[in-house]
Amino acid sequence: MSRTYLLISLIAGAFSLGLSPSFAASVEPLSPRERADGSGAVFHGKVESLVAYRDEAGRIMTEATLRVKEVFKGRVPSLLALHYRGGTLGNRGETITAVPQLKPGEERLFFLSQTGSGRLSAVGGPEGALLIESPEEPTAASSMESGILQRMRDLFPSPAEGLDLRHLRIDEAGAVTQSAPDAFALQAEPEGLFLPPRRSILPDRDEPIRYLIDADELPPDMSEAQALEAVDNALAAWTAVSSVAFEFEGIESFGEAATDVPGDDGRLRIQLHDAYEVVGSSVLGIGGHSYTWNPQFPDGGSGATIDGTGFQRVTHSYVVMNHNASSLENLATFEAALCHEIGHALGLAHSSEDADESDPRLREAIMYYAIHGDDRGATLGAWDKDVIETVHPADTPPPYGFDRMLRVVTSHSPPANPEVNQVELRGYSLHAGNLTPELHFPTSNNGTFSFASPVVTYEPDGAFSDSEELDPAGGQAFDRVYARFDDGAHQSPPIEIRVIQYFFDSHANGLPDSWAEKHFGATAPVEGMSGPHDDPDGDGFTNLQEFLLGTDPLDAGSRLKVDRFDLSSIRFHARPYEVYELHVSADLDEWQASGQVVQPTGETGGIDLPESGPGDRFFRIQRVR
Repeated sequence: MSRTYLLISLIAGAFSLGLSPSFAASVEPLSPRERADGSGAVFHGKVESLVAYRDEAGRIMTEATLRVKEVFKGRVPSLLALHYRGGTLGNRGETITAVPQLKPGEERLFFLSQTGSGRLSAVGGPEGALLIESPEEPTAASSMESGILQRMRDLFPSPAEGLDLRHLRIDEAGAVTQSAPDAFALQAEPEGLFLPPRRSILPDRDEPIRYLIDADELPPDMSEAQALEAVDNALAAWTAVSSVAFEFEGIESFGEAATDVPGDDGRLRIQLHDAYEVVGSSVLGIGGHSYTWNPQFPDGGSGATIDGTGFQRVTHSYVVMNHNASSLENLATFEAALCHEIGHALGLAHSSEDADESDPRLREAIMYYAIHGDDRGATLGAWDKDVIETVHPADTPPPYGFDRMLRVVTSHSPPANPEVNQVELRGYSLHAGNLTPELHFPTSNNGTFSFASPVVTYEPDGAFSDSEELDPAGGQAFDRVYARFDDGAHQSPPIEIRVIQYFFDSHANGLPDSWAEKHFGATAPVEGMSGPHDDPDGDGFTNLQEFLLGTDPLDAGSRLKVDRFDLSSIRFHARPYEVYELHVSADLDEWQASGQVVQPTGETGGIDLPESGPGDRFFRIQRVR
């Protein structure tokens, strides 16, 4: 018989392409003639410049100034601006991938059509803006692409009737010259990843990516049960070969395109229809995400560094399926397209966008740009498995840590209890290995940081009067330093140690005058009552510990305590943004960390208990200093 016990211890533009943030698409292959016939405008243009901005809805947009060199269909001015969704602005990114990411100096062949809502979209997804010439790689275009212009001239000896875009003309004097800055520079381009590379950090913490499904509309004759099973199979294909796990949160009508749902909640939103017209013609679906990075680490790392490749951090992701596409009426094709788009949501780009791809490893990948149409369903190829391993390694995910907050006590002389201005750097990993902490970019506005592993100490420059507390959930700090954990192969995302408040202590004992006066009516310590090591309410926590915990030293009920406890989880009183670990013992003598760690954002924390084994088990919640 086994038993479980618990202990608590203190230790705006002219028009917009119908494209979405950071997405790519699976498409039905089209011949150049089919693409041209389905287009309202076809032209050869050079990208003069790119400028990112936010629209009225707060979405990142990019204005691309194009110099039109040759028109095959429609009426197009010599210089025009395209306004499309995506770009990099500040420390956030939304990247266009269904149409290849535009760069200044590139020459492309554009195939554009217009939706019922008046937006323009690329015909044929990635093939809707074929690369003709790149200033970075002049020979990068394939033989098919280099000959496409002549094929267009043969098809259209004179411009065919189509869309009239002459009202979008830019005067030469008003042409944009500033280019959007690159958010990320790579010395070596990693295979199969978006640029810059990006990923969710939730799997590193053994946390599932939670997902919601909008099933308001489905392909004809497909039941909701069939669609949900296809989602399950598509997700399972990726979880089987990586560290990623998913958790279903229910069916919900999003009320808008999944690409437009705001928030940085880390969720994956799967929309099984294109009722809001964001996918575009000949495209079966789109999948992707928004991402962010820390400006102090411009070469990546906010989403961890894996085998030398720095990743940015995914803030939320989505999939949108074109339920009107006739090929998706086939359930196996629907499942394969879902699996493809989920791959984009996880950070994978296309294996190839070459219609004549000869490498079977690239062509047979689920991430090949065109659907295979062979009833394979959610079946990954060798390429897919290799690339997802570079994003979410199954056996060796990167380490992680938690941001820490310092409420600094200042005085005219060094404090007798310096631990009030210290935090312990504690890193975590889901696989065995020693972690080495490193500090980066300390500020020294009001004091200095020092590091004697694993303790970070902050020494203020002087005695400061009490300040207001900065929001722990915000990014402000009086001083800050970054830390990362290295396991020898990977590095964790950077964590921040932030000074968010100052207190004045006239007695240099670690207890602020204002705190002592609030609770004891006087700043001077009274022996046995209000000294830093006294415990006037007899709850087992000293006044110094009560200050650090944010609890009342005169109320025995105000302490780190359990609110609810059963055989599967523990709920406990917590101070927001402190870090708490679950420790396990079989004899109350030797204790081991269970690996469960939480940082509550409210006054209640929760930790799941590990599965029960033979014998008695004791648990304690331990606050990390």
